[in-house]
Amino acid sequence: MSRRRMYAELTAAAALVAISVLTVVWPEWIERIFGLDPDAGSGAAEAVTVIASALAAGALWGHRRRALRRSATQGGRGAARDGRREREAS
Repeated sequence: MSRRRMYAELTAAAALVAISVLTVVWPEWIERIFGLDPDAGSGAAEAVTVIASALAAGALWGHRRRALRRSATQGGRGAARDGRREREAS
């Protein structure tokens, strides 16, 4: 997997985490920035925003983790580090 894609995924995950934190800290940001009140003050839009962005960030993180593990088992840079650790432990 390319570095460009890796950085894009990590940037997207960081943005999603930031949106989750922003929504928890300042729930009215959607209404203030966009001038909309999608849930008529019930807080449902904020709850959906936090849950959806946290799930998406977790999915991106999990995908990146699996890709790094796959790279390590297929002889990528991670495999070289793992082999070096095994030799040092012996």
